Amino acid sequence: MKRINIIISALAISVLAASCAKESPSKSEVEAGFPNRFQGEIPEVSFSAGKATIDDKTYSIYVDTKVTVSGLGDNLDKVVIGVISSQKADFSNPKSTSLEISEDGTYDVRVLVNANSTYYLQASVSTPYGCSYSDAVKGSAPDVPFYAKVAGKWEGVVTSLATKDEYTSTITILPDKEDPENVCYVCDIEPYYVSKGLTYEKTGYNVIQASIDAENQQIVIATGSDMTLGGLLFYATDLEGKVVGQATLKLSEDGSSLVRAEAFYTVAEGEPEDWYSPAEYKKK
Repeated sequence: MKRINIIISALAISVLAASCAKESPSKSEVEAGFPNRFQGEIPEVSFSAGKATIDDKTYSIYVDTKVTVSGLGDNLDKVVIGVISSQKADFSNPKSTSLEISEDGTYDVRVLVNANSTYYLQASVSTPYGCSYSDAVKGSAPDVPFYAKVAGKWEGVVTSLATKDEYTSTITILPDKEDPENVCYVCDIEPYYVSKGLTYEKTGYNVIQASIDAENQQIVIATGSDMTLGGLLFYATDLEGKVVGQATLKLSEDGSSLVRAEAFYTVAEGEPEDWYSPAEYKKK
């Protein structure tokens, strides 16, 4: 039995040696069986990025980029270029803006970035055979001005201190077109009139001119301000009904709410009307 085992082992070694003696396949032979991505047919991509800019209408912050692609093959039926953005250098939690293309060239891609932040951008090109990436670039986005942070619609619950009725109150802050850094308009702050359909959007009334106090992150409404609704006037008060000089809408630190700490009532033809509680308005 021992002799048989020795013979079998010798045969196995002989077969292994013969196998190893065969010529190994060449590099070209190996690559011939691989997809084209191993044969240098993925296009190259590069890009340039401008400075972060604030949109005058939406107050969003964008970066305009130019993405250049070269080396597209003739048989590529789907090619997507994109610009990846992240607040992390390792591109974790990325956002992507993409565009389908069909030929070499330079393409404009606009990317949105967060205000008051450091951002990283990188261009990419994706084909059926694989992807390639450009070098990454780093940039800094400015903070949006205070008037841009408060512009838009805000919703809160306001209680009538006289009748105890509750109103879901939606106010709109409109920056002044000529002097947005100092002047704005607070629309529909009087909830009873809104409930009767007397809104700024429908009538042009129920609106107060207010001051922007960017340093203290607040809007200031002076007592005695005209609400342009039949001589309706605005009076800020404390919770005991004592008239104070102004009411403020103060922006929270996270920018999600405007807080009015003062109560207010309105006066028409010299007679006080309803009296309303302080309120917190959330961004809509």
